[in-house]
Amino acid sequence: MEPLALIAAALAACVLIAWTVASWIASTRIRREALLGAHSRPRPQTRVVEVTSDSVTLLQLGKRAPRLTGTWGLGGEGLGGEGWYGRVTEGVRLEDGQTRYRFQPLVGIPAVGETCALDGIAYPPSATPEGMEDVSFPGPLGAYRGWRARGGTTWVIAVHGKSGGPRELLRVADAVHPTGCTVLIPFYRNDEGVPPSEDGYFHFGRSEWEDLEAAVAFALAEGAETIVMSGHSMGAAIVGWFLRRSRLAGHVSALVLDAPLLDFYTAVSWTARTTGVPAPVTWLGLKLGRLRFGLRWRDYDTRPAFAATDVPALILHGEADGQVPITMSERFVEARSGAVALHRFPDAGHGQAWNLDPIRYESLVQAFVRQAMTRAAAEHDEAPEAVAG
Repeated sequence: MEPLALIAAALAACVLIAWTVASWIASTRIRREALLGAHSRPRPQTRVVEVTSDSVTLLQLGKRAPRLTGTWGLGGEGLGGEGWYGRVTEGVRLEDGQTRYRFQPLVGIPAVGETCALDGIAYPPSATPEGMEDVSFPGPLGAYRGWRARGGTTWVIAVHGKSGGPRELLRVADAVHPTGCTVLIPFYRNDEGVPPSEDGYFHFGRSEWEDLEAAVAFALAEGAETIVMSGHSMGAAIVGWFLRRSRLAGHVSALVLDAPLLDFYTAVSWTARTTGVPAPVTWLGLKLGRLRFGLRWRDYDTRPAFAATDVPALILHGEADGQVPITMSERFVEARSGAVALHRFPDAGHGQAWNLDPIRYESLVQAFVRQAMTRAAAEHDEAPEAVAG
């Protein structure tokens, strides 16, 4: 073989090996961050350099630049009650590169020199949030738990995503509180205090829908007459599988979806694209994910279930979402022809619609829930009375 041919063959072999190794790493990342990933993600770290009565000046640490607009949590010492916690409501980048934030203290007061983390959920962590109570109910894997804010016979059952955890639904609880609804935030398998799945994986709704069914059964036993289902990110996939599989799906009268992850394959592909992973590596990584971990990607697609349901839906989605493309929500709207309202939030990343504009977010959710309550009341009045035998 000619020397040039040998060199070309060697280069081709090196490229093939590099491609295979990179794709293997990509498939391992799918397992680590999607299937086995913990609820919480690393938060941007900052250091307090100045504190006044109504503001705090932070210096960014590391490469992750904090967003400068909207409402964000800011906590120290593990973001728990032992440290301090507050809410950032606005920020301005200064000429010297520092960032001055307007800051609303919620728990304790920070000190100059403390290291803190920006928190997208912006609610102080606690065992049971203020205004809510712990509840328990039986489920397919044993005893389950949840948070409930008592109200009327309309129940808003809010299903959290994988990264945010139950605490992210407190923004929904605050939004619907004025309507007088009961709010239930159920925990599902792999949550703290709930039995884990047998393999330790998140299944993006394919098994977790049974946990949601147990929560709905609990709500009905507790007197729920109207159910509005709210799903955030992977929580929307759980809702989709519930609508597809559960005998109790007919009790759902409306849907509130925040950055809904309707198809796992599309979400993984989009995340790879927005983080700069080359398309050939993504393609082979997805193939290896199927071979290594048994991921039959078409089995994780909930779009047919949502297209088949006839209940009204409200979707809130950030236009800068790097994990779940807004095009999925747009196609959902097209498939339902008028029964779905999509509200876009410019510059909002994944699950950050509330952060960028909490007033608009909460007013949309509250108005939609009130409409659902009005429809339910009208249907109840129109229902024929039972005839005595």
